[in-house]
Amino acid sequence: MRPAGQGEITKQKIVDGAVQLFSKKGYTATSIEDIRKFIGISKGNIYTHFSSKEELYLYVLELFVKQWLLEVEQEMKHLQSATAKLYALAAYYAKDVDYGLERTVPEYIATVGAEEYKLKAEDTLKQEIRFFSTILHEGVENGEFNIRNVEEYVLVIYTVFTNLTITKYLLGNEEQLENAFRHSVDLFLTGLK
Repeated sequence: MRPAGQGEITKQKIVDGAVQLFSKKGYTATSIEDIRKFIGISKGNIYTHFSSKEELYLYVLELFVKQWLLEVEQEMKHLQSATAKLYALAAYYAKDVDYGLERTVPEYIATVGAEEYKLKAEDTLKQEIRFFSTILHEGVENGEFNIRNVEEYVLVIYTVFTNLTITKYLLGNEEQLENAFRHSVDLFLTGLK
């Protein structure tokens, strides 16, 4: 008989290993066998907790996004203006670029077969988009931004931020990446006023 709580410890070990491998190798290049070898347990243990690689990926993505949002909200709670929050968000994205499980989502959506899995991944990422939306709506309400269709601007800034994470591999320099994020907010704010 296994000790009480051992199942949750094993599940967390699986999740931690999966986050590292999915983030590093991508969805397609990571197999259950890779995860098994990486964390040193049997496939049976993995399948006890997750019925498929797709289910494991979605579970990991959901946890990752929830944790990311909690951390960002915590860092921003003292900020008063939407402008300051956008700059803080840019800095957070620049800092967090190496841990971006989100960058694997397009690959996941393109390769996974079941529509329900695609929809769950999209719903998970929409949490981030809603976070951006909240900031822009706040800026409109307090008079910082003069825009009519907030949701169009939300998609623009979200797309800019998520795509800038790719430039890390082109720039290879943290300071340049931070500057690129900051300048993207400068340009974006010009269009909001």
